[in-house]
Amino acid sequence: MSDMTNPYEVFETEEDLEKDGVWLDYGSWRVKAARAGGRNTLWAKEITKMSRKHNLSTTKNLGKEQSDKIMAGVYAKAVIKDWEVKVKDEEGNENWQRGIHLKDENGNVQIEEPTRKNITRALIDLPDLFEDIRQQTTEMSTYQNERIEEQVKN
Repeated sequence: MSDMTNPYEVFETEEDLEKDGVWLDYGSWRVKAARAGGRNTLWAKEITKMSRKHNLSTTKNLGKEQSDKIMAGVYAKAVIKDWEVKVKDEEGNENWQRGIHLKDENGNVQIEEPTRKNITRALIDLPDLFEDIRQQTTEMSTYQNERIEEQVKN
């Protein structure tokens, strides 16, 4: 970070990025994710709805497995805006295409539509990926201009 002179330079985030999302790049796939908190009002609504539905003050009242399933659904609805994979065209060029990698009943990985159900399934199937997405989407720095400027350079 540069020499910060006031709290706005340190803590200000971009409201549109918090709501519309930023791309979290994983190389051959990427996830567009809004902030889990901050000015993402859909996040707050879904957390409130989930808490009321399960009569909880926090998800800590549940076991980890049940809590993760509930939170995966909240993320799929209120945080993850899109999911894309790199695919090669006839000329061998790589392009981004809407899709999500999922295993079929035989254990083969295929590209499926990034529906809320499929996103939820991927988050449950891959808890370390889910944890990484949770960490990035709760970090203020993910939604600050400086990060976006660095992404544009790459």
